[in-house]
Amino acid sequence: MNARRMLRLATLLTGPLLCLSGLTTSVQAYVGDAGTGLLALDCEYVYACAQCTPDPHICIPDEGFAAADINISAAPEHAVVTAVRVKLKIQDAGEHCDGSGSAMYCSDIRIQLNSNQHMLGQGWALWDANPGRTDGGWDDDVENDQDIELDRICESFFDGEPVNQGWYLDVWDESFGDMAELAQLEVWICYVVPPDLFDGGETTSAFSPVAACPGAELDVHCTIRNAGTVPSGQFEVDFYASQDSEISAADHFIGSTIMSIGGEQSAACDWFGPLPDDLPAGQYWIGWIIDARDDVAESDETNNIARKRGYKLTVNSISQAPTQISVEPSSVCPGDRATLTVVKGALGSNADWVWYSRGCGDGYLAEGAALEVFPRATSTYYVRGEGDCGTTDCGAVTVTVADATAWYADVDGDGYGDPESVPDYSCAPIPGKVDNNGDCDDTRADWNPDAPEVRDGLDNNCNGQIDEDVYGPPPIWHRDADGDGYGVPSDGIAAWQQPPGYVLNAADCDDTAPGANPGQVIDCADGVDNDCDGLIDEDESLDPACRTQPGTDDLDGDGIADAEDNCPETSNPDQADSNGDGIGDACDPFNACGAQLLCGQGMLSVLPLIFLSLCVMKIRLPRPSRRR
Repeated sequence: MNARRMLRLATLLTGPLLCLSGLTTSVQAYVGDAGTGLLALDCEYVYACAQCTPDPHICIPDEGFAAADINISAAPEHAVVTAVRVKLKIQDAGEHCDGSGSAMYCSDIRIQLNSNQHMLGQGWALWDANPGRTDGGWDDDVENDQDIELDRICESFFDGEPVNQGWYLDVWDESFGDMAELAQLEVWICYVVPPDLFDGGETTSAFSPVAACPGAELDVHCTIRNAGTVPSGQFEVDFYASQDSEISAADHFIGSTIMSIGGEQSAACDWFGPLPDDLPAGQYWIGWIIDARDDVAESDETNNIARKRGYKLTVNSISQAPTQISVEPSSVCPGDRATLTVVKGALGSNADWVWYSRGCGDGYLAEGAALEVFPRATSTYYVRGEGDCGTTDCGAVTVTVADATAWYADVDGDGYGDPESVPDYSCAPIPGKVDNNGDCDDTRADWNPDAPEVRDGLDNNCNGQIDEDVYGPPPIWHRDADGDGYGVPSDGIAAWQQPPGYVLNAADCDDTAPGANPGQVIDCADGVDNDCDGLIDEDESLDPACRTQPGTDDLDGDGIADAEDNCPETSNPDQADSNGDGIGDACDPFNACGAQLLCGQGMLSVLPLIFLSLCVMKIRLPRPSRRR
């Protein structure tokens, strides 16, 4: 075989191409076949191209082969084979060859069509008259003739191979001593182009409007072309909004459409629908992904993403209704100012707060987040957001208008006003005044409706009653004419309040002498009963406390000074002290034998032992005290 290949004649056939120009749904090629009439080849969506009768003819040398390179120049880039047809005529060497050698016999010829994917020797064996071959060649039982005319159709061997590759027709002369001529050759490659979906171009796409709000209708127009000769079948186109120029399935999905396109045709891929409500505000490229679910097997899967350049879609933001409105102050006097302010809510694109007086959208007042009003009566106000993306629901707020209040003087500050004062009228508090006139004495803070009632003969709680619910008689007050704080029992007054010049006690003994009352110190020289005990101080017989006059130091007058007298109150001039206990016998109840008190009375004889013991033990009884 190598020797034969070295003899290969690589002749480029330059004869005219027999081509069916354009695509057709069913192309039939009729070619006369030796002894069989016409053969029909049906190729759906096919270009039929062939090499025509060569000139000069190709000579097949003795025990050699001829090779013809077949140019397929009219097929599209992605065309694939669906069927192959070869028509040829081989004859004995004629005038184009040198005529030498013996006559050609059919059994000596092998014909094979090869492609780059099926190289020499691995292609389609069109005809082999040698019945002894075992390589799968053809044997059509043609009589051994010197001329061979062949028309063969193959609909599976090369299916799916690209048309645009190298094609070769090889003819072998398997015997010696003959020479043949390839007098006629036509090769038909039937093919289709698989679907290839791509965007029709910038000029065929658009969208409107160029500014919209979430939920607004968007109209997108685009064109998709199928470069293949085969219809696409149904496929999905997904539309996206992207904040960068690269469209992908990770962008904001806005809608989709289902469509199909015939071979080498274009179709509109329009979509109309609302933008998603959750599409954030911003600017977006609008793009689409063709065959988003990969339903179509395309010849080129890399060109399915497109976008509209030149301008972007502006998505505006939507306002959020006001949910909290403040009013300051919440209550005003007629005609006074109150300030209303939107506290919670959000404004969208080119939006503002709009205030109304009669209802939501009725009775326009002003625009802005805050509004000053001066109502004459309690009123409700309404506010909503209005902008490019429509209007929100209204929020409402009520301003209370209060009636004017009478305010009374409260001099004593006890929270109760003077009913005698002239009131001032105002809706707001007035310093130093209160909104009631319930005081009964505005000079005393302890007299008011909240004060407790006490037994004083007065209306402490200002309820028009005196000492109600207070039981028992009033106290007796006694006259204190000398003002020493002690009254006399002979002059008394019953009263809840202390009358002037009266006190509650009646202990005075002389209401004309301030120095005579139970609280005074005794003065033994003023001739007055100072302590009201009924004794005149200078009368020693009546008041022992004054017996010792000023400068006197011998109380009992026994000639012994009181400082040395062992019986200072009893005359004891000899200072006798029989028992030696420091108390003179004259005033000691227990002397040496008890003679004065006991023995002289005969008691010693009756109780000798007891008194003897007392005398011996020198029991001392207490001495009487001296009053100074």
